[in-house]
Amino acid sequence: MKKIILTTMILLASLGMSAQEKGSHNFELGLGAGINFLNNQEVSRKIGPRAYFEYRYGLSDSFDLGARLNYAFSTGTYDSAGAQKPALFHQGEALIVADWNLLPDSDVRPFIGAGIGAGYGMYKSRESAMSRQYVLGVAQPRIGVQFGEHFRAAVNVNLAFERASQKEIKLSKPFNQVAVTLGWVF
Repeated sequence: MKKIILTTMILLASLGMSAQEKGSHNFELGLGAGINFLNNQEVSRKIGPRAYFEYRYGLSDSFDLGARLNYAFSTGTYDSAGAQKPALFHQGEALIVADWNLLPDSDVRPFIGAGIGAGYGMYKSRESAMSRQYVLGVAQPRIGVQFGEHFRAAVNVNLAFERASQKEIKLSKPFNQVAVTLGWVF
């Protein structure tokens, strides 16, 4: 498995060109930490790690379009018959992303971006077979900065929506996070 991952990373790195230029292909691998900002008494999620892979294509020197895969994991609690039970949370997302690069010719390039897509969220009890699964719609505004050609830092707000009824869509409280991420562009 390690050989497959290493080979894939080498192949993807060989396709990469300089960052933020028109016609360039950029790949990014990154890690971060996310915290739920809509905890309530029924479900509470702690800070947890996240990982992502992103591909971007430079449509112009100032505008990139691409795709992103996110995965987040954390622990927390859920309410079961009036008692708080420990739980594990898993969240995966696939998004179409776009970034507007504010200073495309600089070595320090701030950007504003957004993503939209779909996701899957789940939490399960650490003590029993209880689990809850969600199909999510996801919107992800973000702001960040790229240093040079390879290092990128961002703050992402993951807004996850679930279908509450035939006529209602609402925020899915356990799966909304603010995340700080650090990525390597190749």
